[in-house]
Amino acid sequence: IMPSLVGSEMCIRDSIICALVTILILGGVISAVSLLFNHPLRIEKPTFIYIDRDDTADSVYVKLQRDLNATHLTGFKMLARLKKYDQQIHSGAYRFDASINTLTLFRRLSSGHQTPVKVVIPSVRTLSRLARSLDRQLMPDSTEFARLVGDSAFCASLGFSLETMPALFIPNTYEAYWNTDAEAFIRRMKKEHERFWTCLLYTSPSPRD
Repeated sequence: IMPSLVGSEMCIRDSIICALVTILILGGVISAVSLLFNHPLRIEKPTFIYIDRDDTADSVYVKLQRDLNATHLTGFKMLARLKKYDQQIHSGAYRFDASINTLTLFRRLSSGHQTPVKVVIPSVRTLSRLARSLDRQLMPDSTEFARLVGDSAFCASLGFSLETMPALFIPNTYEAYWNTDAEAFIRRMKKEHERFWTCLLYTSPSPRD
């Protein structure tokens, strides 16, 4: 066999080996990426996770493991470090379906793309009881609501007094973002109050002559 032919065959063999090694490496990288970022979470039904305003990256990891049964957080933590998630944690309520994967989970949390929650305004006799009810449904605590509804100047800015303030809250079920602050929520209730009475006025039958 001529030397040039042997050398050519060796080059072809080396090229094939290099190509196979490259394919194997790429396949391994793709598999690793798929496992890290496309791995579905192990939740059986749609589940909410609540991120508070004082949460840190570590406390978020704990909530993911506890509430979403996210046992493999390696991919999430890699993205968190890369995107500096600890510097841009968005509070809120986030609803995730059983099909959610690590990449989508991170995008939702890091962008603050939260889900509205149902807020029930019950028929209560006192504003303190209402404040406790809202405490259980929204991020602000009862003291924040109680302070505002007990502030005569704030009540006056809405056209109410301390005595008439309970009438502001129309019993119903509303949608709101869980991290809405207390003042913004009460002002929202002012708009709902006006909408309710305007609708009632225009839908009520006219009095007969």
